[in-house]
Amino acid sequence: MSGPAGPGAEDGGATRPPVRLTAEYAATPDRVFAAWTDVDVLSKWFGCDTDMLWSVHRWEPVAGGEIHVSLDFDGVPYEVKGRFAVVEPPHRLQYHWEGTQVVTVTIEATDAGSRMTVEQTGLPSGDMDQIVTEGWTAGMSQLGQLLR
Repeated sequence: MSGPAGPGAEDGGATRPPVRLTAEYAATPDRVFAAWTDVDVLSKWFGCDTDMLWSVHRWEPVAGGEIHVSLDFDGVPYEVKGRFAVVEPPHRLQYHWEGTQVVTVTIEATDAGSRMTVEQTGLPSGDMDQIVTEGWTAGMSQLGQLLR
């Protein structure tokens, strides 16, 4: 997997570069896409670590569909709501969450299976780049284990 794209952004309202990670899976694009759209499967890998998975309260993977997830982050409850903007099986998902944040998931077929890229934009200042990168890295690794 690759880490954040571009140079680190400065605080003070500067436009922050997106966090972009890519992973290869020995699974078809349909199977990888289903891991995003089937809540039973999503609930087994979507999170920051095996002991810090998002609780999925609402996950409607259709354009305009609602998202409502929560988790316990270092002892502090954290809840996120959003909406799907784009759902194009089996290659692309995009959703908005936490106001200005946008997550875009792209899935491409490869000779060995699939390449998935996750890009998150609109992050607030501070150390969110590192937190988001670590969370996606763990989640994408967990997805890889599940797809084996």
